Amino acid sequence: MLTGRTLKRPAWATIFACAFVITLSATAVQAALVAYVPFEEINGLTTPEVARGNDGTIVGNGVSLDGNVAAQIAGHSSFAGRFAGTDDFIELDQNGGFRGINSSKSRSFSFWINRDDGTPANAAVLSYGRNNGDEKWVMRRNDNGNNGTNGAFRTEVNGGFEIGSTPLPVGQWTHVAMTWESDGTPNINEAKFYVNGVLETNTGNNGQTVHTNASNFLQIANDRFSGSRDWDGMIDDVAVFDHVLSDAEVAALASGSVTPLDFGTREVVFETGFEYSGGNPTFPGPDDAAFLNGADGQIGFIQGFVGDGIGDDFGDDSLGFVTAQGDQLLQIDRPDNDGQIELVFADKLSLDGARVEFDVASRRTQGTSREKDYEIIGVDSSGNEAFHLVVNTQNASGTVDGERLAALVNGGFEISDFLTVSGDDANEDLLNTGGTPSDTELASIVLELTENGYSVFLGRHNRSYLTEEIAFNGNAANLERILIRYSGSTDDTISSGFYLDNITASGNIFNVPEPATAMLTLFGVGGLMVRRRRLAD
Repeated sequence: MLTGRTLKRPAWATIFACAFVITLSATAVQAALVAYVPFEEINGLTTPEVARGNDGTIVGNGVSLDGNVAAQIAGHSSFAGRFAGTDDFIELDQNGGFRGINSSKSRSFSFWINRDDGTPANAAVLSYGRNNGDEKWVMRRNDNGNNGTNGAFRTEVNGGFEIGSTPLPVGQWTHVAMTWESDGTPNINEAKFYVNGVLETNTGNNGQTVHTNASNFLQIANDRFSGSRDWDGMIDDVAVFDHVLSDAEVAALASGSVTPLDFGTREVVFETGFEYSGGNPTFPGPDDAAFLNGADGQIGFIQGFVGDGIGDDFGDDSLGFVTAQGDQLLQIDRPDNDGQIELVFADKLSLDGARVEFDVASRRTQGTSREKDYEIIGVDSSGNEAFHLVVNTQNASGTVDGERLAALVNGGFEISDFLTVSGDDANEDLLNTGGTPSDTELASIVLELTENGYSVFLGRHNRSYLTEEIAFNGNAANLERILIRYSGSTDDTISSGFYLDNITASGNIFNVPEPATAMLTLFGVGGLMVRRRRLAD
């Protein structure tokens, strides 16, 4: 049983975990667990999410725990969540919240379900995103036999969908898993379903690009975009992974020989979504703590962004919050001086296994010059570099380097050979139309680090790609901070700027003493400090 946020693995889990490692030794586990609701307890109006501590708020009065699960599923946990099917659900909105896997990033889901007779034909197990174009993600029963097997599992992205082949029975525990891999042309018709560990033959689909929005929290037992798809019955062990599970891994979850926790989690050492609802705050001041969603924070004195040179608030043209795709972003636009945003982690990360994610879009370009490039650099505590990316702001559509992401390798600049899909200039171009980014213009970037280098995933609307491993640009011993550098404006009408959102750094803690806080500082700026969320040992 799980008590509060203290994880206690039962003896059987250790035994089966060993068997799992031996059985799958030829296929290393790649999927990190990013959200897991085991439904082992309810604390008032919340239930714990034990991967990252993004606990769920209980909405409605019809959510309870059922204690008869262990006798029904071999090796299963003690309890399950029971939902009455009348506007009762759970939203993962605590401690910063969990907004699902966004953009066109690969993902996997695993859960147990047991539906009652009263479960609606189109009842949903989970949902998140935004109801616009390719930004929605809903997992539910299929209620349209013209689309595919009636009663089978279905994942949909607005008008697009993919449907499995096995009708979900009444009164029986059924394990369902779904995997979706971003392969360069992200489309929902590439989804795979598994029922009780067996890969389904899909019976229906309607193609739709996938670019899931991150503006809403994930909900369990509800379709947040419909008022009539509430789950009636039980749900247990809802797990979300940031990679694609293999057939063998799904089978192990379905057999009960492993739990989602056996796949391991990454320690989150920095995270912000730039959420702030109080207008334009002035710093320092009483609004400091509200800057980061779900975390204590402090932002220091801001200097050098506009002409007076003595510090300004977030209402300035240079530095501010804007809303795009239903989400709030940080905007840097036409700063008067060179600057640097510095994200200092709560703990140093080992290079091997570290993961850095962020969303970015260019604001403006500097004609055909490259003076206004901005850089994204990962360094250790001594300033030694690991990765060094450059966003080229040259307004030169159709050229090999125009407005694209590039990398520095061994101190030398590399045009986007690693980071470009040939012949698809429009989709690799990080520039937007000049205003707030539209639905198709905010790019999600993920860096996956190893001991020797890193790969880059870039997802943007209907295109995505993953590079081969790129050599580190320096001799960093670990990863402690990210530097985002930019140049001051010389011409307010065309100088560059950019937007940032959804920054997360996670991985394995480097073996050094751990500081208690994480800090984001804006140079030409003061600082922002945020306490890291940690599970109890």
